[in-house]
Amino acid sequence: MPKNNKPVHEIKAWPVRAAIWRQESKNGAFYNVTFERSYKDKDDDQYKSSGSFNRDDLLSLAQIATKAWHWIVGQEAKDHQQTSGTE
Repeated sequence: MPKNNKPVHEIKAWPVRAAIWRQESKNGAFYNVTFERSYKDKDDDQYKSSGSFNRDDLLSLAQIATKAWHWIVGQEAKDHQQTSGTE
């Protein structure tokens, strides 16, 4: 995803975060999800992120993935209502 764009929705369960991105295509909008884990670098004491998850992150990752799925399904239903004119 382009770094200057912002996700349309985020779901967090420290240290795991899901970012949901809206993409446009000729067939309409669709959504993608990226996941990352935050950690504090012991060498420079700065927070950083990684796409790698350890055992202790996996339950949070699974819960966030489920919440992201539910959010996307709901958003797609709203998108469909808006494009079909039924609300």
